[in-house]
Amino acid sequence: EIGMDREARDFLVESDPAFTVQYGPHDGEHSAENEIPFVQAALPHARLVVGLFGGHEEGLELRIADGLARLARTRDIVVIASTDLLHDPDYDLVTETDRQTMAQIAAMDDRGLNARWSPGFQVCCGIRPVTTAILFAREEGCRAGKALAYRNSGDDYPESRGEWVVGYGACVFAL
Repeated sequence: EIGMDREARDFLVESDPAFTVQYGPHDGEHSAENEIPFVQAALPHARLVVGLFGGHEEGLELRIADGLARLARTRDIVVIASTDLLHDPDYDLVTETDRQTMAQIAAMDDRGLNARWSPGFQVCCGIRPVTTAILFAREEGCRAGKALAYRNSGDDYPESRGEWVVGYGACVFAL
């Protein structure tokens, strides 16, 4: 269990129509529930606003990043973006693609990430949260990120190579 920050949620909803309150899209989505135990361990008194992206419309990431920046002027916030990296049977392709993706995330290269992403080649399943986190970090004055860790399922389960390999990484942006 973790507290929700309804005041911050309301602030965001009132700041831009890009933010809406809907609970249905969270059914079956697990990215937030995977992050919550880490938040609880690192920031046990944190209160959350959990958000999902519902589309890929032009300019959405910048609107969300701007809303987060306005919220950051009212309180200290931490933004966490969660996504899997490439999914593919080819271990070597996943490893190399993810190496490039992690380098672009650490370099805060949102344009490069968007240029490499396509529905048929998703370098990040959830690219919009990642690029929004980059835009927000840049708006807050961050100039580079740091890749903390990377592994893929083929590293831990070599028998998955040739069947389905999924990459996972962690980067941080801090001033």
